[in-house]
Amino acid sequence: MNIFESVYCYFYQARIDEGHLPSTSPANGNIILSLSIAMILLTIVLLLAFISPDLGANMEDFFQDTFGRSSGKTIAKIIMIPLIALLFLIIKFTIGTQSNFDKMISRYRALGETDQKLVANNGKIFFIVSMASVVLPILLHLIF
Repeated sequence: MNIFESVYCYFYQARIDEGHLPSTSPANGNIILSLSIAMILLTIVLLLAFISPDLGANMEDFFQDTFGRSSGKTIAKIIMIPLIALLFLIIKFTIGTQSNFDKMISRYRALGETDQKLVANNGKIFFIVSMASVVLPILLHLIF
């Protein structure tokens, strides 16, 4: 199973571990995967801005020219909400369809218990790393 499928399997298994009925819908996985990919893209942009001061200055000028004196929170909402929505739609109509989800889960269930734990753990690691990765460029900026 690839890393994206592991995310779906992780959240499927988490529902079972919590004593709930497992989800029969890929909706939660689609949302989480969209957020994870958006955070990775944001991390890449921030790292590029950190590595190349000229690019960072150009991006800052662009945002000031485009958004004026708006707060960073407002700018983030204006940029990230459409990006996440676009990623969600792409995921929903490619790997996040109901038929793909059913196939993923049936393959996941066919695995042995140790393999299931490994696949679910890979999905968990991907999710946590993608969410935490945004902190790295911010810390680098504060340190250097």
